Amino acid sequence: MSPKIRRAFVINVKLIEEYMKKHNLTKESFAKLCRFTLEEVDLILKNSVRVPLYQLVRISKIMQVKFENVVLPSTE
Repeated sequence: MSPKIRRAFVINVKLIEEYMKKHNLTKESFAKLCRFTLEEVDLILKNSVRVPLYQLVRISKIMQVKFENVVLPSTE
């Protein structure tokens, strides 16, 4: 049995989805803009624990928002 992974943050998926909608971006075009694979974008939008922090930093820079707005404290 694998141990449950706990983390101290959650991804602000709503903010990313609003950005994509505002800029008329599909998952594929957002992946290309961020230089991610489509699978990585899917993990981000599912708020996966396997998303590396450097990808979230890249998203915050592309979206021109503070990192603290992309990564929120966990309520667990």
